[in-house]
Amino acid sequence: MKNYIIGVRMSKNKKIIILFSGYSINNTPKLENLINSLQNEGYSLSLFGIVKDSSNNFQNVNTTYLYSKGNSQGLLKIFRVFYYIIKLIIYLIFKSRKAKIYAINPISGVIALLASSIGANKYIYESHEMIFGLNYPFFRGKWKYFWVFLEKCIIKKSDFFFTTDEFRLTFISRYYKIKRKKIGYILNVPQIKNFKIDKNTLKEKLSLKNKFVISYCGGIIKGRGIELIIDAFSNFSTNKQDLVLVLAGSVEDVYLNELNRLINKLEISLDNIIFTRKLTNTLLTEYMSASDITFGLYNNISLNNRMCSPNKIFDALHSRTYIITTNSFLTNKIFSDQVFGKVIKHIDSKNILKALESFYTNQSKIYNNEVWLKVKKEFSWESEFERVKSNILIND
Repeated sequence: MKNYIIGVRMSKNKKIIILFSGYSINNTPKLENLINSLQNEGYSLSLFGIVKDSSNNFQNVNTTYLYSKGNSQGLLKIFRVFYYIIKLIIYLIFKSRKAKIYAINPISGVIALLASSIGANKYIYESHEMIFGLNYPFFRGKWKYFWVFLEKCIIKKSDFFFTTDEFRLTFISRYYKIKRKKIGYILNVPQIKNFKIDKNTLKEKLSLKNKFVISYCGGIIKGRGIELIIDAFSNFSTNKQDLVLVLAGSVEDVYLNELNRLINKLEISLDNIIFTRKLTNTLLTEYMSASDITFGLYNNISLNNRMCSPNKIFDALHSRTYIITTNSFLTNKIFSDQVFGKVIKHIDSKNILKALESFYTNQSKIYNNEVWLKVKKEFSWESEFERVKSNILIND
């Protein structure tokens, strides 16, 4: 891959290697916030790891060691992952012993742990997932106990551990019996500056002028209530010519065909529903900000989902977009007064329709501008990064 690093020579203690494992760096807004903020603090950054989609838009960041798994499946996929892990560990041990590692998610944590055990690097570990609550292959069943043991080692050997919110932090510290001194949380919140364009301006730009925009922003995949949203919309949109449902995000052709068959069955006009397909993070943010109401629905299929803290919640808050979301510790805390969103206890089309109708009728009474500005500042990356910075600077 192309090496993008340029710039000024930095002191050795200002070098950080960010290790990331996941689907794509473009699907993780917090990663972009972290990189931009560390660069503003004068750090020289390298981004290493294992992803499926390796494309990125980061400037002045060395991405030579960001590996793409491609479309490999089965044993070949496992072999490629292990091959990349070994290459990264060798690099960290022999070529980058002075840099501090910021490892994100379990595979990255394993790489950081092994490199650190051989004396190469100190590391900070951040996990967006709860290992003992995942329902993925190689993380469930008997594999679960292996990963639980491994992550406990990763956390205990780290300089500092971050998870996504205070509820997960409490659960994890009790589950692993870890003292709170070296662990904390970083909310999955955006930067204030990313949400400054008003709704009417964005609606005009996105050809949604004079429309009441209902949206789902993110990957359009099964298990996120997309079919139920469409079903509720089919009843809600009757005799309301100003309504449009925007499904903003990537969707595979097989699932898109399935959803189109549902749309035809429900006799929804093609003028009232839009599939954007794959978007950049910037455009996805614009569609969220242009919306009047959006969704963050998560089925309770695992502990990881039950205690989820998705960025959709905070993106909706910053874009002043009312959100219909599901029951969790975090959502109950933020939306207890229903000023910024509605928590539904059961995901079904009737509850979704009821929430849509309630907001459509009472939208002028929902927001208090002074309260909104205060809450937006509280739940912002600018506030969260202070905790990150103070712990990265440990032992620098």
